[in-house]
Amino acid sequence: MSDSDDEYKIAYRREKQARKRAEEVIEERNREIYHLRQDLVETREQLESNQETLLQADKLKSMGQLASGITHEINNPLAYITSNVNLLSEYYATLTRFIALQRLAHENEVDEKMKKELALIMEDGPEIFCEIDEGLARIGSIVSNVKRFARKHERHRALSDINQEIRSTLKLVEKQLKPDTRIGLDLENLPLVSCNLSEVGQVIINLVMNADQAAPAQGGPIKITTRTEGRCAVINVSDQGSGIPEEELENIFDPFFTTKPVGEGTGLGLSVSYGIIEDHGGKISVASELGVGTTFTIVLPID
Repeated sequence: MSDSDDEYKIAYRREKQARKRAEEVIEERNREIYHLRQDLVETREQLESNQETLLQADKLKSMGQLASGITHEINNPLAYITSNVNLLSEYYATLTRFIALQRLAHENEVDEKMKKELALIMEDGPEIFCEIDEGLARIGSIVSNVKRFARKHERHRALSDINQEIRSTLKLVEKQLKPDTRIGLDLENLPLVSCNLSEVGQVIINLVMNADQAAPAQGGPIKITTRTEGRCAVINVSDQGSGIPEEELENIFDPFFTTKPVGEGTGLGLSVSYGIIEDHGGKISVASELGVGTTFTIVLPID
């Protein structure tokens, strides 16, 4: 056998060994990539679970803030419904006595007091029923708004009226605001936006409550505007409160960052709001000036 044949065999063995090592390296890399991919999937699932937890925690916090206001809102219509029902019971008793007298005697034997009571019944009846209907409608509206806001977070989205959601949300928070806080609305007609209304309402509540807390002791004006820019719906929530220092603005959406005193805030509201808007493919930003006020701007894609 010639030297060239020996060299060929040696080269062939080396090539075979190198190819085998390469295949082993590739197989090992593939295993590493597979495990890395599995880790990424588990991490993503964990992040989604954490996001769900944060959303629910912030929603529960908001519900706690709204509870006393909702109770007050329901108590008002219930009070005059109860009052009117009691009055109707008295009227019914009067009518019953009148009918009994009619059966026992002629109409001219009904005394003047009874005639006045009957006239009062005829006069008050329509107004009483109107107030009962109004009270029941108000209770129904409150319950409907609370159910929509409190329902479990879902991924389902639908074409929705943002302006209507803003109005409904404000009905939930108005009793929680400071005495002199007034909310002005400048809502431009918007196309329907594909979104999760419960989540958008959660963001509006966070921004309005923050604006109210930044206002003076007795409250101040808050303005909410909506408009269309290109293929986006833009929502502005502005206050004339104390403002946010420039060095804190870059951290304002960070989890657990808060400018409130210890025990008065978790620092989750704006972070959760940021996540909700980002998840909708939108953007949320803030502009503020000390002593002048703060404006939060939400941009949501219409498509």
